[in-house]
Amino acid sequence: MISVKKIPMDTFVGILEDLLAEQAADPAFSPARPVEPAFARLPPDVEAGTLIEDPTTAQVADLANGLYEVTLQVLSRYYIHHRETAAEFDTLARTPKHLMNWVMRELGPVLTALPVGPSRPGRTTGPTFDIARPAIFLLPHQDAAWKIIKERLDALQQACASLGQQAGLGALAPARRQAAVDEPGHRQTRAQHRRLTAAFGPW
Repeated sequence: MISVKKIPMDTFVGILEDLLAEQAADPAFSPARPVEPAFARLPPDVEAGTLIEDPTTAQVADLANGLYEVTLQVLSRYYIHHRETAAEFDTLARTPKHLMNWVMRELGPVLTALPVGPSRPGRTTGPTFDIARPAIFLLPHQDAAWKIIKERLDALQQACASLGQQAGLGALAPARRQAAVDEPGHRQTRAQHRRLTAAFGPW
């Protein structure tokens, strides 16, 4: 017999009851931040939208979009792959989940606490998940695909390292951990990718 406590709906009901109790005690209570989806720059297919005015916020938003983009790239390689070994295929399966569970989970609260800018007083920045490059573009060759994934993860690490040194962005600092790789050639790309995955978490 399934315990009622294991039913997801029971969890949601509990959350609702807690929220109603908080609001009854404090009518001004809001469980969410005053976020507004805002772009660092308008994508070509978007006619109008809120633009981020704060330079630091724009950099963090770019980092979030870059993370989203590379996650889609790895997922694309996972679903349409060629010549990967069982171990490499496993890495492709684990990496997107790892990036979402450990990196985006920490990056999201940082971004949504940052201001949009003077024209939006009291509003903080929500992610827009826009893509600068076509992340669904499929690379048929294994070497090229893995090297591009590695380069983009490297760039994300460098961005995290730089931003993590700024005041209020310390949650990004752990991504400064770099993986030392001694293997040459294509084996280096594979090993670096696995180590880069490990270097991102847990935060």
